[in-house]
Amino acid sequence: ATQIRNALTGNLCRCTGYRPIVDAALSVCAGERQDRFTQTEQASLQVLAALDDEDDVFVGDEIAFFAAPRSEAMLSALIERFPQAHLVAGATDVGRWITKDLRSLKQIIWLGRVRSLGQIMQGMDRLVLGASVPLAEAMPYLARLDPDFETLLQRFGSEQIRQMGTLGGNLATNAGGTQVITYGNARDLVTGLEVVLADGRIMSTLSKLKKDNTGYDLKHLFMGSEGTLGIITAAVVKLYPKPRARETAI
Repeated sequence: ATQIRNALTGNLCRCTGYRPIVDAALSVCAGERQDRFTQTEQASLQVLAALDDEDDVFVGDEIAFFAAPRSEAMLSALIERFPQAHLVAGATDVGRWITKDLRSLKQIIWLGRVRSLGQIMQGMDRLVLGASVPLAEAMPYLARLDPDFETLLQRFGSEQIRQMGTLGGNLATNAGGTQVITYGNARDLVTGLEVVLADGRIMSTLSKLKKDNTGYDLKHLFMGSEGTLGIITAAVVKLYPKPRARETAI
């Protein structure tokens, strides 16, 4: 029942109520699965595993293509060569362009194959998250900091959104949240960024220094720019200790 409730969270119109939907799901899931997806699951996994090699992917031509670079160096080269291409990670917004606006995207560069963008590194006082880390994969690490944050993320869109939506996308849009008054917007929680610029160069401000007065604070240019100035590939995020007590005023 818990899995069903989590799957429904943030995913449906509430005009019908959840009870009949939950009851129907419990009834369907009570027996052994007999659908065709279950029957072909192992064969599908073998096909997908065979595709998981170390090669870059480029399908199409100079006018229309789908590219999936394996490294940041190749990603940088593609951006320099095709600056007008659409960069896709979670595609929670880009997918709407296609399904709702019926737009045709001629040149697509998918970031999900760049292994370094999906890395997670836990430190004593910081958590380094690759820009294409899905929210679902980040949840266990964030839950160790504060279980309430995991509960909050379970209501951040649907399960499908959490599996596809990325932290880099959240930073690029300077997303806020219910705790924005206490902790600030996304830009207030980030101490450094790594960004691929439009000409293919990689800019890194992933400094561990809390006080850095040298030059311009360039990371704020990219937070909220929605990818128009550069593509966020990694970030250093501030960690706060869990509150010792909570009080509610009505």
